[in-house]
Amino acid sequence: QTEIPVTAFRQQYLDQIQRISRSTGRPISQEQARAFGIDRQVLNQMIGQTALDEDIRRRGLALSDTEIAREIRANPSYRRPGAAEFEPAYFEQLLRANGLTEVRFIGMEKQRVLREAIVESLAGNVTAPAVLREAIHRYEGERRDVSYLAVGPQAAGTLPEPTDAQLQAFYDTHKVTFRAPEYRSVAVLALTPQSLAQWIDVSDADLKAAYDANPGRFGTPERRNIQQIVFSNAQEAQAADDKIKAGASFLDIAAARGLGPKDIDLGLVTKGDLIDPRIADAAFTLPAGATSAPLPGAFGSALVHVVSIDPSQQKPFDEVKGQLRQEIALERARRELLDKHDAVEDERASGSNLTETAQKL
Repeated sequence: QTEIPVTAFRQQYLDQIQRISRSTGRPISQEQARAFGIDRQVLNQMIGQTALDEDIRRRGLALSDTEIAREIRANPSYRRPGAAEFEPAYFEQLLRANGLTEVRFIGMEKQRVLREAIVESLAGNVTAPAVLREAIHRYEGERRDVSYLAVGPQAAGTLPEPTDAQLQAFYDTHKVTFRAPEYRSVAVLALTPQSLAQWIDVSDADLKAAYDANPGRFGTPERRNIQQIVFSNAQEAQAADDKIKAGASFLDIAAARGLGPKDIDLGLVTKGDLIDPRIADAAFTLPAGATSAPLPGAFGSALVHVVSIDPSQQKPFDEVKGQLRQEIALERARRELLDKHDAVEDERASGSNLTETAQKL
């Protein structure tokens, strides 16, 4: 079961409100957004995207960093109007204007391309009927002016108290409304992995074996706070590197190019978050406070600066033992479920009721 994080929903919800505000030319409040159903639209969209992401995960589909970089460089939407080639500086401006970091944008693009591939494989050449297309067009494009009059209970004025005969007639007509609900006592034998797991014992030896078999699962990988400046060519990158060696700071180089700290910040990332392996290798080789030599990055020559390092951490066995016990017991319960089902059916065939069957099992 895949969960949609609250933080992810909130981010997409706010992004959608901003997009609508920009397109309409006026700000939209949270109350208006909820009244328009934007929250439900975003949630439904995320549910669909998450279903596609789960299918992508099950299929083991992936997109290489080289391929996504090629897609971005070839997309005219990421070029300056009228420009024939991709410009790293303009690309950074686009990201800043939309409140995105390079790492977040690359991750979004990978998911978008993979989702489109799944949808295209399912849809193929299917064309919606003309009636459906016209109905959707009317629904999305049609606008109407509506006049209405709200009539509240107070408009009826003062009403006389009902007579006993009227009350009796109303009661006789609506007897079912005043009827007490029917109650029954039932016995339920829940044959679920969760109900069986609580009766399964898992030895400490099995727990330790599972812990040792997955060393990377119960820890956090090393993360680094990385800054990056992308240059149009290798000569500009080398000139900046020479200035740093002469005493200029990384922020000085950024400021000279009109970039602030937020513009060059890749955030606190793991090595796998960085799409370019050459950038990732350099960023996770340098010590804290160091700056790389010019690197041939996917979007142009780049300099990388390591602001700080959060080392990897491994949770001790005793801390995760309870979690492992639940997982192993649940997995064993799933395997035993069919045997238990057969045993229940045998008991029922012999005349035992559910309560007696549960006690025997």
